[in-house]
Parts: sequence; structure tokens; C-alpha cells
Amino acid sequence: MKTLTFNISDKECESIENFKKKHRESCVSKQNLTLGEYWTYSFLPTGLGSVVKIKCNLCVEEEDVTDVSNW
Repeated sequence: MKTLTFNISDKECESIENFKKKHRESCVSKQNLTLGEYWTYSFLPTGLGSVVKIKCNLCVEEEDVTDVSNW
């Protein structure tokens, strides 16, 4: 079995943390956060670089945090 890995830049990591912090305050499913937080990270490889997104699985809000300056 092969393992596929994706790297994220410092800027993307910062954007992810900012999204999570802001989203915790505004999530319409805020009452469910006591059950734990559920995030989906998606990576879409392209010819130039990878598109990086984070999604809240409780309310399905999603944000593209791609740092295109690395492309």
C-alpha cells in the first residue's frame, strides 16, 4: 500500500486556524460542538499546485484556503 501525502504552507495553516476560530463562534450548529468538532480537509492536485479546502461537517460551510503564491 502506498501513502499519499500533501503539504500545506504556513499561510494555509494560518488560514485554516483562522477559519476554525471564526467558525466556532458563528456555526449554526454551535450547540453540537460539545460532541466534538468535525473538519474535512480536501486537497485537489492541479498542474500548478494543490487546492486546499476546509469544511465544517456540522453545517457544511467550506472555505478555500489555498495559498496560490506557492504556485
